Amino acid sequence: MAIFSTDKETAIDQLAEVAKVNRNTPWNVFRIYIEDAKVQFLLPYLGSSLLGKIEAADETSQAEADAKYVALIPMVRRTLGPYAVGISTDETSISTGDSGHTVAKPDKAVPASDAKIARAQESLLTRAWANMEVLLSYLEEHSANYQEWKDTRYHKNRKTKYFSSAEQFQDAGVVDIGYSRLAFERLRTLITSIELSEVAPLLTAAIETVVLAGTEPKHEEMLARCRAFIAARVAQLHTSKTTRVQRSKAADLEYYGLLRPVFQDESEDMLNYYAQQAVYWHGEILTALATDFAIAGNGKLDWDNEEKHIFFAG
Repeated sequence: MAIFSTDKETAIDQLAEVAKVNRNTPWNVFRIYIEDAKVQFLLPYLGSSLLGKIEAADETSQAEADAKYVALIPMVRRTLGPYAVGISTDETSISTGDSGHTVAKPDKAVPASDAKIARAQESLLTRAWANMEVLLSYLEEHSANYQEWKDTRYHKNRKTKYFSSAEQFQDAGVVDIGYSRLAFERLRTLITSIELSEVAPLLTAAIETVVLAGTEPKHEEMLARCRAFIAARVAQLHTSKTTRVQRSKAADLEYYGLLRPVFQDESEDMLNYYAQQAVYWHGEILTALATDFAIAGNGKLDWDNEEKHIFFAG
């Protein structure tokens, strides 16, 4: 059984339960968007194997082997339906025929304005992402039951060197992302970039290894400083005026619940708050390197191979 029934009348009823659609609309109008949404929206987070198991499960089955997949169907449907209807909005608001693109004008109804259509689409996509958050939370909580999901790229790559979860990014990084897994995933590549290009050279490999191991209080304190710095740098870059403009030009159907600027940095004289925090935590890292690890301000160290002593590079 597919996520939505193969029976057209049942399928449109199921879709109407999770998104506002007219039950008299032919199922084929939405079917193409359902299929596209599976690839665009579900596949990256669930993986092909788990998605296949869900689609193959019989929702009426009482078999124990099917139960765990049947349990996912309502959540997947509530996630997929609004997203599919959302991406259909632009095309279904017009008609295409021999006369080109037209808009129907029945006697008792008038076409919705572009602004209202845009708000409806945004509402659908927002609900879809919120329901995806619920689905991912459920999968994490019951991950032992879904080995197929644990083998997906999303599950394998959802952590970084310094952060194991969205919760840790928010609590240790002191940047509010609403504890969202989706926000963390959206920021993950940028987080990794900052870890590799800014933190690793600053600490050097030897110090980074012991800091991440956290065997001493000074290691844990340095780890806390590094996490706060990384999160502030990520927030600074993500909320910068230039980045916001670039994202808006891409017209990407991104997850919208990301962190926002603490205030608008329209003035050249007003620094982004997160930029100030990044500078602060960078200074704290340099201070700790000098006091707790006896490393000069440039952060570079070498090892004396004979006696394994640390000495400073000139």
